[in-house]
Amino acid sequence: MRLRVGAAQIRLGLGDTFIGRSPSCDVVLHSSKVSRKHACIHITASSVRVEDLGSANGVFVNGHPISGAKALSHGDRVAIGGEELEVVFGDASGSRANRPGAVTRGDRPTRTVAAVQQRSPEAEAYDSEAPSGTRRADAFELIGQIVDRALAEGRAADAESMMRVHLAKVLDEAKARGTLSPETRASALDYALKIASATQQGRWVDYVFEMLTALRLPLSATLTTSLRAVVANVDGISSAKVQSYVDVIRSLADERQTTSTMHSADAILRAVGSRRGSTPPVR
Repeated sequence: MRLRVGAAQIRLGLGDTFIGRSPSCDVVLHSSKVSRKHACIHITASSVRVEDLGSANGVFVNGHPISGAKALSHGDRVAIGGEELEVVFGDASGSRANRPGAVTRGDRPTRTVAAVQQRSPEAEAYDSEAPSGTRRADAFELIGQIVDRALAEGRAADAESMMRVHLAKVLDEAKARGTLSPETRASALDYALKIASATQQGRWVDYVFEMLTALRLPLSATLTTSLRAVVANVDGISSAKVQSYVDVIRSLADERQTTSTMHSADAILRAVGSRRGSTPPVR
């Protein structure tokens, strides 16, 4: 079995492979979001599992946070502190396992140390002075850069799969509490629109309007522009969800914001209708 970390190919053998920020780990990831001993990959003759070792920021497999140990399959993507490790079973053609970036330990020929970035004196001091000083990050920060990479590589389905569960949890929280932190709200709306554009799935535009409805949030000029660009190229958007949003916005006390949002929502609703061959008016 091998792990692909960027350009590096890391060959693993039977037994336990520890992954973390500590130099004592078998695979070292130099990120402040990685715990000193973050995870372990257990390999036997019949199974491969990854285990979260009580890390500060967790382990994600294909975008889903794990609890305890989880079985791995060929092609699975394991996210640790914002770094993505792809699971590869079987032999590679040529000498892929020996690419630069993977350095084999002499006493354990099936173990490697991944130098994801050059180690600095500051990083050494960080390890020695702050054994539990892992920087906590939210799920958007941890898997967002991996999702962005997938989108840039044209892997829209992978990006959607990795982000779906977390976006659903954020929407549930918005509906339950009626509020979100500005950062979480902005990230959720941004990724929903990115995924809508990449997958051309109208349900992600529906997601945006469900979020705005739950938060009773007027449309900003920036969000209106982004929505119009996406709506022009995406089918299957629910005009009912847009209308539900309009009904909520109409009840807002701020008449100026309400009027501006109504005009924007009207334009979006008409764009949705035009892609269906009709133009339902805003009630």
